[in-house]
Amino acid sequence: MHKNVGLREKTEKVNGITIVLDCYNASFDGMKSSIEGFIKLCRNKNLRPNLLLGKMYELGDNEWEYHYRIGEYARDIGVADLVAYGDCAEHYIDGFMKGVVFENKKSIARYILDSYNENDAILVKAGRKDKLEEIINELKELVK
Repeated sequence: MHKNVGLREKTEKVNGITIVLDCYNASFDGMKSSIEGFIKLCRNKNLRPNLLLGKMYELGDNEWEYHYRIGEYARDIGVADLVAYGDCAEHYIDGFMKGVVFENKKSIARYILDSYNENDAILVKAGRKDKLEEIINELKELVK
């Protein structure tokens, strides 16, 4: 039986938006697997799937290619919108062929609240160094 542990697959609603946090680690295969599972969840709940992705670390010299390929994968599997954060963010967007890059979490939170509603879900997936789980606190601060 799978248990949610800390920052892995924690689901919360903020302002009606379903947010799935998976900020424990982010390998290439793990990223693809998380996105695939998230798409299934969204289809089951009739929610529009969106992604907030941070950097996948420890990928070596071709890290840009892995980020690009995840962007392509997200586009091909049916993700509606992609928000990218930090180093390599532009590579996700290049692969997805659209989307938004942000350098700070408050701006991401504002974008999410302005762009999404109760028909949306967003998967927040990144390596631990990005601390993207902090987006929940930023969102809660903005909706106070």
